[in-house]
Amino acid sequence: MEEPLLTSKKKRVLVAAALEAGRVWSFLIPAKSYEVWTLLGLGQNDWIRDFILPQKIFSQPFAQAKKALKKDEKIPVTVRKDGDCFVLSIHGSDPVDITDLESNYEPLQ
Repeated sequence: MEEPLLTSKKKRVLVAAALEAGRVWSFLIPAKSYEVWTLLGLGQNDWIRDFILPQKIFSQPFAQAKKALKKDEKIPVTVRKDGDCFVLSIHGSDPVDITDLESNYEPLQ
């Protein structure tokens, strides 16, 4: 889904989904502007992990990744389960712990 959804306060929201492959979910994110990313990861046990990421979490590494893109390319993003934590990596950037953002819907308000 590339068209942004809008919150009641007009925040642009990306919704992306991926299947788990060895404790990793891999997403391809369009090089467009969003205030919130909603990443849905379907686990091997049929559980859905939902991560609601405010722009401050992804803006800098996303901007860096966009510089290296060709026209219409998408940015590879992964969420990896590391023990009891979940870490986000955008196009090989330094991983960011997003564990506290699982099922946290505050950025959508």
